[in-house]
Order: sequence, then structure tokens, then C-alpha cells
Amino acid sequence: MNPQELRADQTLHSQWKDKLNTPDLIEISRNHMREKILESDRKKRLSLLLFSCFIITSAIIIIAIFSFKTNSLDSILVENIDLLSNNEEIDFYNKMEFYQWLDLATEESQ
Repeated sequence: MNPQELRADQTLHSQWKDKLNTPDLIEISRNHMREKILESDRKKRLSLLLFSCFIITSAIIIIAIFSFKTNSLDSILVENIDLLSNNEEIDFYNKMEFYQWLDLATEESQ
């Protein structure tokens, strides 16, 4: 074997060695597919988490609003019951309703 053939053989050997040390296209493709699958899974989990947080927050807000409204309605009812507890307050309430009706009637006539 002459030196030129030996050098060509060594060059060929180093090229094959480099090819063996680098991942082949199939491995690169597998890694790429795996990354895409993991990324889509993360997106799905994040969207599920955000959706569930939105539902829970909405439920809490709705419950708070309804509990506040029922508390205010209860206080109005209690005030009305207290107002109707004696005759003087019943007369006051009737007069107040009459004057409210009178105000509405005069506004409509104008």
C-alpha cells in the first residue's frame, strides 16, 4: 500500500467515524416528533388548567354575588316587617306609597 492509498483510507475511515458519532436522520426525526408531542401535551395541560381556573373563579364570583343579593334582600324584608310592626308605621307606609303614586301620576301627566 502506497502512502497515497493509506491517506485516502484514513480519510475514508475518519469520515465514517464522524458519521457514526453523529445521530442519523431517523434519530433526529424521532427526537423532533417527541419534542412536538411533549410541547402539544404541555399546551393541552395549560389550556385545561386555565379553563378550570376560569370555571372556579366564575363560580366563586356568582356565589358571592348571589349571597350579597340575598343578604341585602333579607335586610330589606326585615326593615319592611319592622316598619309594619305598629299602626303608626303602617299609616306612614301607606302615606308614603300614596305620595309615591301621586308623584308618578303627576310625572306621567306632565
